[in-house]
Amino acid sequence: MTDRLPHRATEWIDRDRPIGLCFDSRELRGYAGDTITTALWANGHRALGRSHKYRRPRGLLTLSNRDANTLFHDAATGRTNLRGDTTPAVAGMDLSIVNDNAHALDGLTDDHRTGCLYATPQPPGLAYDAFERGVREMVGLGRVTPGYRHGESFAEHRSCDVLVVGGGISGIEAALAAAREGASVVLVEQWPRLGGSSSIDTDRYEVVASLANELDRQPNVEVLTSHTAVGVYADRLVPVVGPAHGGEGAPTRMLQLRANRLVVATGTMPQPAVIPNNDAPGVMLADAAMRLIAHYAARPCTTAVVVTHRDRPEDIARELANAGVDLAEVVHVGRDRPAMSVVTDADGQAIGVTVDDRQVHCDGVLLDVGEATDDNLLRQAGGRVRYAPELGRYIADEVPPHVYAAGTLAGATDSNSRRASGVAAGVAAARGEPWSPWADRNPSRPAAHPFPVFTELIADEAAERSFVDWDEDVTLADFIHGIDDGFTEVDTLRRYIKFGTGISQGKHSYANALRLIAHLLGRPIGEAPAEGRNLPTPRPLYQPVEIGVLAGPRQHIVRRTPMHAWHEAAGAHWMPAGHWRRPAYYGDGPRAERIREEALRVRRGVGVVDVSTLGKIEVSGPDAVWFLERMYTGRFTKLAVGRTRYAVMLDRSGCVCDDGVIARLTDDRFYLTTTTGQSDAVYREMKRWAMIWEADVELFNLTGRYAAFNVAGPSSREVMARLEQTDLPIDGMPYMGLHDGVIAGCRARAMRVGFVGEWGYEIHLPADEALEVWEAVMSAGRDLGIGPFGVEAQRLLRMEKGHIIVGQDTDALTYPGEASLGWAVKSDKPYFLGQRSLEIAQRRPIGRVLVGLAFDRVKTGLEPGESHLVIRDGRIVGRLTSVALSPTLDQWIALGYVAPDQCEIGTRVDVRVSDGVTIEGRVTPSVFYDPEGLRQKEPVHT
Repeated sequence: MTDRLPHRATEWIDRDRPIGLCFDSRELRGYAGDTITTALWANGHRALGRSHKYRRPRGLLTLSNRDANTLFHDAATGRTNLRGDTTPAVAGMDLSIVNDNAHALDGLTDDHRTGCLYATPQPPGLAYDAFERGVREMVGLGRVTPGYRHGESFAEHRSCDVLVVGGGISGIEAALAAAREGASVVLVEQWPRLGGSSSIDTDRYEVVASLANELDRQPNVEVLTSHTAVGVYADRLVPVVGPAHGGEGAPTRMLQLRANRLVVATGTMPQPAVIPNNDAPGVMLADAAMRLIAHYAARPCTTAVVVTHRDRPEDIARELANAGVDLAEVVHVGRDRPAMSVVTDADGQAIGVTVDDRQVHCDGVLLDVGEATDDNLLRQAGGRVRYAPELGRYIADEVPPHVYAAGTLAGATDSNSRRASGVAAGVAAARGEPWSPWADRNPSRPAAHPFPVFTELIADEAAERSFVDWDEDVTLADFIHGIDDGFTEVDTLRRYIKFGTGISQGKHSYANALRLIAHLLGRPIGEAPAEGRNLPTPRPLYQPVEIGVLAGPRQHIVRRTPMHAWHEAAGAHWMPAGHWRRPAYYGDGPRAERIREEALRVRRGVGVVDVSTLGKIEVSGPDAVWFLERMYTGRFTKLAVGRTRYAVMLDRSGCVCDDGVIARLTDDRFYLTTTTGQSDAVYREMKRWAMIWEADVELFNLTGRYAAFNVAGPSSREVMARLEQTDLPIDGMPYMGLHDGVIAGCRARAMRVGFVGEWGYEIHLPADEALEVWEAVMSAGRDLGIGPFGVEAQRLLRMEKGHIIVGQDTDALTYPGEASLGWAVKSDKPYFLGQRSLEIAQRRPIGRVLVGLAFDRVKTGLEPGESHLVIRDGRIVGRLTSVALSPTLDQWIALGYVAPDQCEIGTRVDVRVSDGVTIEGRVTPSVFYDPEGLRQKEPVHT
C-alpha cells in the first residue's frame, strides 16, 4: 500500500486483519477498520466519485459522514450508493464509482446554471424530451440492482433518563456526570470509538481513553458507538441507527429511544473555503487530513498547501511532518486575503495552487478556515441558536424544557471549558434542572473565519468554479444569480438554487451560504435569514438511512398447514400462496414431468391435494341470507340446506375481487370459502359492511381453525367408501351437495365439488385432526395408486376444465362479463356490492373477452407463456393469463383476453412470444375437457 504510515497509537485499523477488495477491477488490500474511502486512499486512489449534477471528479472532503460525492456500487452484493467515508471496507467487495460517466456535462455550468428551469421554462417537444431522457440517464445516483435484498434489520424500543448524543469529550463528561447522579444514561456516538475531535490528538487521546474506561465501569450507562441519532421527534423520541451487534455483517437496527432528558453534544463541523476549483480531488478539510493520519494511518498527500485562518497553525504542520508530508506553503486567509485558485490537471485533480501571481506545486490542499456548529439535532428538538460574532459561529441560545446543549454547541471554546460544560449539562439533565447557557464567551481567537469566501478578487468565470455546496454543485455564481433573480430570503433561495437540499443537507455548506447571503445583501451575518428570524429547522433524517432500515424487519408471516411435515417428507417443492406455503409439486426429476404425472394420476385414478389455505368463514344470524346476497352477486334465498353454490364478489367499482363456494348448513347458517390470498381481506370487508349495514349476523373466521383437502379422480368414490364413516352418504351425495359426519373417527364436513373437473370430495375438518384423516385416506387408496398432487397440477387440471383463478385470469379492472362470469351475476337483485358501478360499465362497449386458445404447432423455444401479448395490426389487444401443455389433450392450451370481435370459435390470433416472434393460436371454448361436466356428476368406472 503506497500511502500507509507506521503504526500510531490513535489508529482504528487492525493490521492483524488484512482484507482484499477490488476497485475498478483492480485488487487492493486494506485492513479491518478501514472505510471504503480510507482503503482506496491508502492505495493511491484520489478520484473517488463524481458530483451529482455536473459529474465533476471528486475526492474525499470531510471524512466525517458528510461526503456526498464519494458514493460506490458493490457488484458483489448489489448494494449501491454506499457512502465511502462511513461504510466499512469488507473483504470481497467489488467496488466501482456510482455513475462514473457523463464527462460531457462538465462544461454545462454556463448555460445550465442552477435555477435556469425556473427562469426559462421549456415547452415539451420531441427534441427536449430526448434531451431530458439523455440527461436523466447521465446524472443522478446509483442504479437499483434487480433482485437485491436488503439485509436483516430490526426495530427496538427503549427509554432512558438521559440520552447524550455525541461522544466527544463534552458528551463523555455529560454521560459520566448524569450517571454519577444515579440516572440511567445512553450515550450515542456515530464513530466506532469515543473522543470526537479530541481523538486525533495523541495527548488528548489518552485523556479520552481514560474517561471512556471510567464510563465503561458505570453500570447505569450504555454506550452505543457506530450509532447515529438521525432525528428528534415529539417528546424527545430519538431514532438511532446502528449495527444490532458487533462484527462484520451485523444486521442494522432502528433503535427508537424515548429520553426523559436529552443532552446534545454534537460539536462542530469543519467548513471549506470558497475558492476556484475547491472541489478537485486532493482538496480536503484539514480535519479530514488529520483524521486520515490519526485513525487510518494513511498519508493525505505528499506535498501540501494549508489554507488557514490561524496565525500559528503549528498543530497541523507538526502532524503533516510526522506523516512525511512536505508543507509547501501556508496561506493565511485573515491577513491580506490573497487571490487564490486551485490548479488542476487534465483529469481534474489538484496539482497546485496560484497565490496572487505565484504558482505553488502540491498534490494536497488542506482547508482550515474554521468550524460551524453542528446544531441540526438541537434545532429539531425545538432549540434556537444565535450568531456569536466573537466565536464566528452559531451557538445555542434557547432550548425547550428537558433539552440541554453541551460543549462547543453551548459556546465552550477549549478542551477544559468543553469538559466543564459537559459536566454542567449532565448534572442538570439528571436532576431535571433548567439548562443554563455556558459562560465562556471570551475566546482567544474566533473559532472560524467570518468570511472564508474570496469574492473581492474572483472574476465571474472563476465564480462558476467556486463551489459552496458539493451535494448539488451549487457555486458562488449561483448565489449571485439567485439573488439577482430576486430570491433574497434564505428559504426561497435555498429551493431556487438547491443549496442544502442534498445528501448532507448542507452540513458543509450552510455556514458559508449564510455568510455569503449576508455579504451579498449587505446584512450582518446573524440577520441573513429573513428579517432576523432564526434559522430554518433542518428536516429529519439528520443522516441518510437506507430505506430497508426505515421499513424495519421483514416480518413475513409464514403459515403452514397441518400436513406440512407430511408434504416435506414426501418431497414437496414449496411455493408461496399468500402467507401460506403450499406444495408446488412432489419428487425429484424434471419439474414439468413431475407435474404431468400428478395431473394424469388425477385424470386416470385418484389424487389428493391440500387446500387448507382456502379462506373459511361462517356467517350466521337472522340477516345471514340478506347479508350474503348484498356481499355476493348471486342468489342464496332458495339455496337448499345441504347444498353449495359458486359465488362471485365484486368491489365497489364493479370489478371481480374474489370467488368461492357458499354452503347452507341451516336456514340461518352458512359456510363459505374464499381464495387463499383474499381470505383476510374478505373477512375484514364482511365485518366492515356488517357494521355499516347494521346487519344482525355473526361472522367467524375459521381459516386457521379448519384444514381441508380434496380427494379427486375416478377412483375417489371408492377410496372414500373404504373409510370408516358416519352420516356421510358417499354413494348418494349429489354434485354440489354437502354433509357433516364422521370420517376415520373425526368430525368432518364433505362437499361434492370439483375444481379439477373430476368426481371429488372436498373434506373440511378441525386442523388438529386433519393429518390423521389425510393419512387414513392415503392408506385407503394405496392399492389404487393414490398420491398427492400440488398446486401446479391443480392449476393445470382446472385450466383444462376452464375454471378461472381470480387474480390470475382476472385483474383489478376485470368486469364479470369480460371473464365469462356474467352468468353468476343476478342483476335483477335489489342490491349487491358494485352493482351500480357494474350497471354503468355495462352501458359501454366491452373491451375484451376471456376465451380459450389452442396452439396446434409449437416449436421449441417459441412456447406461449403467461402474460404474452395478443397482437393485432401491431397493437396490443389482449394477453394470455394461464398457459400449459395439457397432458390430457397433448397440446398447448391457454386462457387469455382477446378483442370482442375475435372471440368467435376458430378465429386465428397472433401471440407475441420471445424476441418479438409471433405464433398463431385459435380461439376455442374455454372448457377444453369434458364440456358437459359428466365426469364430475356421474361416477366413472375404472
